[in-house]
Amino acid sequence: MLVNPAIQLGEPCIARTRIQTWVIQSRFEDGETAEELQADFSDVSLAAVHAALSFERRLARAAD
Repeated sequence: MLVNPAIQLGEPCIARTRIQTWVIQSRFEDGETAEELQADFSDVSLAAVHAALSFERRLARAAD
């Protein structure tokens, strides 16, 4: 994961992409599988999708 103020206004993104981790999490919560997300974002590995989901879970726990 990458946080850079110059990319997507500093929102956490999957490294080497502009795909924000919250987008992955939101779509996953809406019922898409990790495999479907990876297929939709073809430049992202399945491992990166899982890493984004894990990152968002850690953020949510830290906010509690």
